Amino acid sequence: MNVIPPCLPRSPQTHMETREVVSAPAGHWTAVLQKLDLSPQQVAELGAMWGLFRGLMDKITQERRDLNARLSQGLAQQEQKEAQRAAANAAASAAAAASGSGGAAAADGGPFRRQSSSSGVGGGGGGAVLHHQLEVPPEAEVLPALSRNLRKESAAHLLLRGFMFGRLLSILQAARVMVHSYPWFPNATALTAAAAGAE
Repeated sequence: MNVIPPCLPRSPQTHMETREVVSAPAGHWTAVLQKLDLSPQQVAELGAMWGLFRGLMDKITQERRDLNARLSQGLAQQEQKEAQRAAANAAASAAAAASGSGGAAAADGGPFRRQSSSSGVGGGGGGAVLHHQLEVPPEAEVLPALSRNLRKESAAHLLLRGFMFGRLLSILQAARVMVHSYPWFPNATALTAAAAGAE
């Protein structure tokens, strides 16, 4: 599993006419910004917000890489344990078959021995099954942290959108963004990156 936040300025979006998931062409969001007549103060605030956003996303991305590494390591260890269990079970089955091939020799001893062996294997198997059930799969440990990481990413993008459309832009500028972003939905991340010269 390799999950990286789609925080890049040219991350794919849905083309509203073709419904294709593609990136806007280079320079598209810069052209949209030019239609807004931003003041120098607005441009400076967007640049500062981009720096804050990138700092947050760098931490989120690194955390997600660490989670991916933990998950990959845990899955590899789990596969190794499963292989060891399969080998142990195969060896136990072979030993049981070999001990039973002596035949139905003693009517008294045979059933008693098989029951004892079965009990021993069953006890060991029961213990193994119980141990297996008590083990926590690696994904069960990592997925809650990964879910929190995704929520952090969503919150970072929401922060950026809220700042741009709720505080920075005037109503007229917001309307221009809607019009000139077409055929893509207005992308606050890409617009902020373009204002900071990072498109």
